[in-house]
Amino acid sequence: MELKILSFLCLILSCSTRGTSAIPPKNSTNNDESSYRLPRTSRPIHYDLHMKIDVDEAKFYGSEKIQINVLGQTDEIAINYKDMNVDESTVSLLDEDNKSLPLLQFNYNNVTEILRLEFSQVNPGEYFLNLEFNGTIRNDKKGLYISTYFDEQSNKRNIATTFMAPNYARMAYPCYDEPEYKATYKISISHKEKYFAISNMPALTVTADTTEGWKITTFDKSLRTSSYIVTFIVCDFVANKDPHTNFTIYSQPSKIEDTNFALEYHQEALHELELYLDRKFQYPKMDIIAIDDFLMGAMENWGIVTYITDRVLVNDKTEAKKKHSITKTIAHEMAHQWFGNEVTHHYWSSVWLKEGLASLFEDTITGIIFPQWHSDDKFVHDTMLFVMQDDAGKSGVRKMFLVEVETAEEIRNIYDFVTYKKAASVMRTFEHILTPPVFKEALKKYVNDFSFNVAAPDDLSACFQWAIDQNLPDPALPPIKVVFDTWITNPGFPFITVTRDYDTSRVTITQKRFMATMDSNAIPETKYFIPLNYASPHYNSDFKDTSTIGFLDHTDESAEFPVQTGVTDWVIFNVRSTMYYRVNYDIRNWELIIEALSTDHNSIDPANRAQLIDDAFNLARYGHLSYNIPLNMMKKYFQKETYYYTVATGVRNLEMANRNIRSLKTDLFSRFILELLSPLYSQVGIEEELSDDHLRKMLRQDVTRLYCKIPQSPCIEDAYDYLVANFHKDISENTRRSIYCGAVQYKCPKDKKCEGDYPAIKMLFDKWRRLARSEASRRKYDSEIQDIIASIECMKDRSIIDDLMQIPTIGYPGLQFEKPHYNLIIQALLDIKESITTDKLAFINDNFTIIQNRSDPLTNVYQAIGRVGFTDEHLTLWEAIVQQIDMGKTLQPMKKAITGTTERIEENIVWNNKLSPEVKKWLQDTYKTGPETGAASSIQINFFLFIILCAFYVIM
Repeated sequence: MELKILSFLCLILSCSTRGTSAIPPKNSTNNDESSYRLPRTSRPIHYDLHMKIDVDEAKFYGSEKIQINVLGQTDEIAINYKDMNVDESTVSLLDEDNKSLPLLQFNYNNVTEILRLEFSQVNPGEYFLNLEFNGTIRNDKKGLYISTYFDEQSNKRNIATTFMAPNYARMAYPCYDEPEYKATYKISISHKEKYFAISNMPALTVTADTTEGWKITTFDKSLRTSSYIVTFIVCDFVANKDPHTNFTIYSQPSKIEDTNFALEYHQEALHELELYLDRKFQYPKMDIIAIDDFLMGAMENWGIVTYITDRVLVNDKTEAKKKHSITKTIAHEMAHQWFGNEVTHHYWSSVWLKEGLASLFEDTITGIIFPQWHSDDKFVHDTMLFVMQDDAGKSGVRKMFLVEVETAEEIRNIYDFVTYKKAASVMRTFEHILTPPVFKEALKKYVNDFSFNVAAPDDLSACFQWAIDQNLPDPALPPIKVVFDTWITNPGFPFITVTRDYDTSRVTITQKRFMATMDSNAIPETKYFIPLNYASPHYNSDFKDTSTIGFLDHTDESAEFPVQTGVTDWVIFNVRSTMYYRVNYDIRNWELIIEALSTDHNSIDPANRAQLIDDAFNLARYGHLSYNIPLNMMKKYFQKETYYYTVATGVRNLEMANRNIRSLKTDLFSRFILELLSPLYSQVGIEEELSDDHLRKMLRQDVTRLYCKIPQSPCIEDAYDYLVANFHKDISENTRRSIYCGAVQYKCPKDKKCEGDYPAIKMLFDKWRRLARSEASRRKYDSEIQDIIASIECMKDRSIIDDLMQIPTIGYPGLQFEKPHYNLIIQALLDIKESITTDKLAFINDNFTIIQNRSDPLTNVYQAIGRVGFTDEHLTLWEAIVQQIDMGKTLQPMKKAITGTTERIEENIVWNNKLSPEVKKWLQDTYKTGPETGAASSIQINFFLFIILCAFYVIM
């Protein structure tokens, strides 16, 4: 079939028609007591909620009156609560005439976390449900919990705060704890005088409580909101308030001076979102609070956004990447004020709607405020190309948007790469299918039509269609819901293969799902409705037009398409990497692209240069393309590349390839990396300069991260010299990890007096002991401690490595560890190139029980094992480790990591057997070394000569 510019008559869909998810809520309309869903026979209208919160004793007491609407005749009212005491004697249900209905049964199911209150008959209408409750304030960062911080005298202090999402509100107060049950709230908090209270709405009054030494803070009535974004906090923090606006940041006193950037940026981000959506922020104030103990990076509670402390602190010493990450996080939470708070997902199976849009706006808003940061290219590197690694997994991971969730664990596990980065990547695809102006109009419609209500995926696609109908009378689009559904109902993502007919200037395009496997029989026949755009030297040569010019239909095996390009010129599909798929080409077109890159790499857009590198390496990794293509591409062009995001993509792929190539027992790839990165290193060096801009700081960080790990790198001596000269000064966070990595490899020359063969190791370990001397110090200097731990990966001193292997089981003299540090240490030990993977896996297997108790959860450790396992023996040892894991008590994210690790090792083994010879041959051909004359072989020969000489010496 020939692919033509499509001119379908779009379906006339009303955006205001209520849509539903393709996965309906399970057991949502019955009273099945085994269901985890509320029966939907009643809905909350308003909560009067009073909480007495005793921070010092970690106790709380509450009372509430819930105004409810009974939708049809029923005999029960059902609400959620967990891990608290609800006093049955205080429960009452009053009708509009204040007449009490007798309570017949009080049934609580601690599995479904539902309280069912049975009455003889409850007719449709409005009622008031009253009850009282009490409990212990939690310490697990869920619901109402205690967080600690250290004051300037290193005294530990407590605050009480909340984290309600996704379904933890029931751990703070009884409620209708599902997102569709929106209601207004009137909250009051009793607290000791030494603390103050904040909540979603401004405080109206602070009055004396009947208990001496206590006060009551009463807050204004909220707008209609879901339970998961209700918040109340009791603390003794200090405030940084903008005197001209309603924005305030709260933090512990020692951190408040570093909150000015976040205070200003929150206001800028919110303003830009108001302009984009043409709709004002709905709440009367915005509080921001920085909390040390926090379950996630941030939480978008309406009117009071909560963050883990380091996500809002910026000063002159802040790492460039961290500052960029902070801006993205803030933009994400501000976007949630519309996407999530004002327009809420119908149920948790559709949470990707709010998270995908908020994740997209992270870079959109940051790019508007800081255009010099080129955030759209950052999205390609950090979000789209990054998430493709996870989304290509064979099994053990969720890859579809629409999944059925019901249990508490299922709901909590839905917060994964699909919900965030993949959803954002697909949203960005549709932004360019519609074009950015039309996409904006669709989102305006979406927010306006579903304000203070809930929405489902069909509602969003209907708004897409409305915007197309209004703005593109004759669009080159099929009905947008058809396109949208192929992306949200199918798992994974595709790659297209573009095969050119050089005589006719036409291309044939086919699609296949991209998966992390070389077994073609394991790849399902999944098909997507794929939007197409392209550039060439003769068409769209500036790469500015990202609009869709046609589609590869999900029902077609292939399509033909005319392209405007010369016989000796390249063609590139997926302009500026706007669409969520990879692209392969016939070998001749790949070679034309490489020629263009080597001649004038700036003739190709930097986002496409990044994707060409990433696609080529990943297509080669799973047998869809010869490794000669990515290796020749890097060899002939990459030394000229200086644009940060493209360099960062190249470095990331070189790092992944370097891990694989360790199994080849050759140092030629290290030589290859040194050759590629030396020109860049000579430009940026190891030392930060005052004139460095934001991107240059990140460029140095990424280049040195890999360059300083490579043996014979000039960085090793540079790093050691810099460390010695600046050991008692603050070393920039941007380069500190690279400096530590390079310095620990520096071996003292025989003519020089040093403390040990590798003197930097002692220097850093002495520093580690000082930084880890107390819990307060470990928390304050955690970032630098992590950088020291990361340097373990770079160490070559085998005696030190052997000692470090004992840390997970018996510790290390003079060092104190936080539990997360054990995980980091094990990961670093696994990544050491100088030690034998088999020995390390055997050690973990032999000591697994101790390691698990000290380091749990081990998700990142399992992933590290997947990175380094390349032989059948490694797989056998890993399977022995898995046998020791109690899968019955293992949560789903850990099970996914375990399955993913098994698959990764299996694929590594296949790669080692099938593809590594091709890579080794390319290296040998490129550097003119035969199989027995390479660097690794030379080392082996020298080793045997050494043994022979030793034997001869003994005989003599």
